[in-house]
Amino acid sequence: MYLIAGDEVMVTKAGKSTHGLDRFFASLYGKPVPGLSFFTVSLVSVHKRRSVPLRLEQVVCSDAEKAVSRANANAKKAKLLCDKRRPGRSKGSPNNKKVAVTFTPELGRIKAMLDA
Repeated sequence: MYLIAGDEVMVTKAGKSTHGLDRFFASLYGKPVPGLSFFTVSLVSVHKRRSVPLRLEQVVCSDAEKAVSRANANAKKAKLLCDKRRPGRSKGSPNNKKVAVTFTPELGRIKAMLDA
């Protein structure tokens, strides 16, 4: 029995001239730190308990992705400054129609890697 697994790994790195050097979230530190990020797709054998990497790519954030992340951070800060409301849906509010889902850049990269 085999499984396909994907994982993103972040490696801390000092310096300024490395290709793809950016700030990525590191769970060990609990915050974004400078480093390199890699995404891998592996074939995992359940019975033998072995993993074989099928594809490995460096994650390089484009300027558009950086701008979106900055905008989200600013919006989150502004939202924290707002007054607190009671939890749950307010009384008398109607149901809203569902909106079309758009992939985040990370999900787009995963889909492109699996399609290749």
